[in-house]
Parts: sequence; structure tokens; C-alpha cells
Amino acid sequence: MPPYISWPAGFDIAPLKITGYLLNVQGRSPGKARWWLAQGFDLGDPSELIDVLFEHTTAMNFQGISIPRPYWGHVLIFEGPIRTPNGSTPRVRTVWQVDYNTKMGIAGIAKMITAHRI
Repeated sequence: MPPYISWPAGFDIAPLKITGYLLNVQGRSPGKARWWLAQGFDLGDPSELIDVLFEHTTAMNFQGISIPRPYWGHVLIFEGPIRTPNGSTPRVRTVWQVDYNTKMGIAGIAKMITAHRI
């Protein structure tokens, strides 16, 4: 039986998720990084993208919860527009996970897994 799931107590984005992944054209998703950079986000100021991604986790953007097997955590999906430095408002999907049996997961904190345009 799946575990009881409540709304996360908070959301967390590791800075390396931004600088080493979403804005890093030398990383494992260079196309994704080029898209974020084209929106005006800057590797030298990752806090701007971090703030926008936190703002994206609203009830209005919430799409649902997934519980992958085995039960190592649950995933929350958000979709909707974001504000960008270049003034556009593209639609993006952000994916967050609350891990089971980790200090952060037990505290109910969802960590960002990915973010991409839709």
C-alpha cells in the first residue's frame, strides 16, 4: 500500500542543480541549458532562476502526484507559465520529489528534479 502523502512542508533546489545542470551547456542536457540561457537566465546569477522555479510551485500550477515503484519517494508535477528576464512567459514543467527515508524527505521537503519547457 502506498504511503500517506501530504503537501510538502517546503521545496529545495540544490544550487548545483542550476549551475551544473539547467544552465550548464557542457553538462548532460546542453539543449535544455541553451533554452534557459536564451530566456535570459545567467549562469553567473543562478538565484534568479532558483527564485522563478520556487514561484512555479503554486497550487494553480499543480498537476498531480506520482508514486513510482518501488516506493522510494513521491513526485509532484507543476506546469504553467514562468516569468523570464527577457520578458517572455513560456510554459514549463517542474518536477519535484519527496524522498522516503532521508532527513529531508522525512521533514517533508521536496527537492527539484528537473525543469523544462512544454
